Amino acid sequence: MVEVSTNLEPPSQPARHVRWLRWAVLALAASTFWLAPAPSRTLAAESSEDSSASDFEDLAKTFIQQREKLLRLQTERQFWEQELTRYEAITRFHTEKTLLDGFTNDLSPDSQRQLLSLLDQNYAPYWKGVATAAQGLQDEQSQAQRNWLSVRGRLNQGRNQVFEATAQGAVASQLAQVLNVGNRWLWFCAMVAGACLVGVYWFHHRQYYRRLFWVRKTSLGRRAFVLGLLVLVPAVPTVVTFVFGNQGYESLLALTGGQGAAPRQTMTAEIDELNSEITKSDLEKQHQEMKTRHDAARSAWLEAVKTRLPKAKDSSTLPQQWIASRDHVQQSVVATKLLAEISKSMQQDLEQLQKVELEVAKHRGAINESEKKKRLAGGILGTTLLALYGGLAFVFVRGVRRAQSLTAKTCPSCLSVGKLEPLLNADGSTQRTGLDELRCSNVILNDPFTECEFVFYASYCERTKLGFSTLGVGESGKTFGLAMVYRELNLGRFPDNVHFEKVKGEAAKKFDKFVDQVLNSRMKMSATVADRFPHPLIFNFRDNDSFAKSDVMVSLFDYAGRVTQDEGHPQRNRALNADGYFFFLDPTRPDEKQVQALLGFREDLRLMKNLKAGQQIHIPVALCISKLDLLVNQPYAQGSDLIEQFYQDLSQIDQSSGVMTMEILQRRSDAIARLTETIWPGWRIERQIRDLFGDRFLFFPMTPVGLDQPGVNDLSQRTIEPYGIIEPLLWLLHMNGHPVLNQDKAKSKPV
Repeated sequence: MVEVSTNLEPPSQPARHVRWLRWAVLALAASTFWLAPAPSRTLAAESSEDSSASDFEDLAKTFIQQREKLLRLQTERQFWEQELTRYEAITRFHTEKTLLDGFTNDLSPDSQRQLLSLLDQNYAPYWKGVATAAQGLQDEQSQAQRNWLSVRGRLNQGRNQVFEATAQGAVASQLAQVLNVGNRWLWFCAMVAGACLVGVYWFHHRQYYRRLFWVRKTSLGRRAFVLGLLVLVPAVPTVVTFVFGNQGYESLLALTGGQGAAPRQTMTAEIDELNSEITKSDLEKQHQEMKTRHDAARSAWLEAVKTRLPKAKDSSTLPQQWIASRDHVQQSVVATKLLAEISKSMQQDLEQLQKVELEVAKHRGAINESEKKKRLAGGILGTTLLALYGGLAFVFVRGVRRAQSLTAKTCPSCLSVGKLEPLLNADGSTQRTGLDELRCSNVILNDPFTECEFVFYASYCERTKLGFSTLGVGESGKTFGLAMVYRELNLGRFPDNVHFEKVKGEAAKKFDKFVDQVLNSRMKMSATVADRFPHPLIFNFRDNDSFAKSDVMVSLFDYAGRVTQDEGHPQRNRALNADGYFFFLDPTRPDEKQVQALLGFREDLRLMKNLKAGQQIHIPVALCISKLDLLVNQPYAQGSDLIEQFYQDLSQIDQSSGVMTMEILQRRSDAIARLTETIWPGWRIERQIRDLFGDRFLFFPMTPVGLDQPGVNDLSQRTIEPYGIIEPLLWLLHMNGHPVLNQDKAKSKPV
């Protein structure tokens, strides 16, 4: 079925936190987008070389490091392979009698120590010379590497300048400027402004979006997608520019400018090729394996030497110095190899740099023009984003102000706008007592002349107004039920997580008499008079919103049965123009009049909302099955335990949880729904309601006198203890986006 939104969004609520959040969005949008072009303006005072040198030097440094790593792995492995052969040969030699053995066998221990000390002294200059030479070669190699880094970085930067200058000629290449790293702070500020705007917008209309979530998830998904674009659109270039730098910009420039691969892509490909060579050849694994074999052979050699030295071997450092010297030789070999390769590669890069510098000089004008286009693109982008988000913020704030003004001017009784006037004193002066009142002067009927004349305190005029109409055929228990709702709310018998407070008025005085008539005089209530426009019962309601609690004016209208049954009644349009409905169904009466009343209500509502066949509205309707205690007296209860079983089912449902939740209400509704075919055979109530309201309805079994004495019709013999009276009101509020009912037992309290 197709669903249509009608009167979907409630009037905006003027809360202080909403006000400062709105101004915060405006301040953020204005300040950030005004200051964001600063990086682009700064570029005017800086050369392109200075602004991008670091980026391309990083690429050059990575390339040189990978090249050095490759050469070092190859050279060290080759050196260790040669050393391995040497150590293995020497180890075999030292397992036999050595020349040193024969030379020292006939010497005393003191002579042996003197001889070894002399050898240590003679070899010391050699060890020192080898270490000094190795360090010198390493310093020379490091300096050459720094020189190559400077040349390579300038070469990378020059290539990129020429690339940008030649690619800027294409008109389509201007689209690439959106991903220029110089504009990343613009995009970041746009993302922040969009997130704040969406957050404030959702917060301000959270009740509306809850209603969509609870009843129309498809529509909510579409709206959430549109709102999400305000954050996602700037978020993508923000992430791209902050994480990948200018890679996206240069890739788009190459694509739109027809210049082939961007220089950065070529540089990255060279680095990847080096990594691939190291990985594919498994050089690191081979390097580690050769090192392990080399270290093992050297350790074996050292042990062999120590066993063949004279008894005075502990005083000699010859073996250790030999090992240290070989390490220095290895360092020298590696440094020499790297120095040769660096010199060769740097010479090649110098030749390329000379050519690139000639190209840069040739395209100097185009390069300067490219920098101007970057600054211009940044300015245009910043202005566009500022206009977009600043404009949306302005429209939002203006819409909120208009909604607040409209809410303040709307009469909660007749919904007329601009008809509220200060209530005058007897002498014609305006009240100034701190409790100023407003009176609605809207003309309801011209013949006979009838004004609304609803009076309420001016302090409530700016609050969101929700109106619920009580409908049903005559004597179906509407007024009696509403009177008990009024009594329960006045006694504080509602969940602890919400609050109701009576607002004084003419209807409150009338219902005070009704309650007294029932409780004290035990008299049944008379039918509601339909000649006069009814003034609603008004309650100040505060919800359990975890984000920010909302204060709402809740109006409960008690319409006579004639309004429901007479399709031409002058009060009918106002009765149908509500945020929810209590539709009373009397299980003690035949279904003919009630069927016609429900059909007329449904059809008039469809005509009033201008709905086509198959379209639905989201307004909730509570189907109140009244007089629940009198079911046992009806013919369908005779000879069957169906009603008794129903009472037991209700008792089990209520005892299953000590809190009032949506699950409990649904189970009560299912229980009474199974009984409707017995009460009204052949009447498919659910189908009639679902065609218009979809799933936005529930059955509410209720009785204003209680279930402790079923079947007793004499109020003088009853203990008045209402059952299920307040639940329809709580459900209607919940379905209008105000958190009242939930599944959290820790937060919900018994009703």
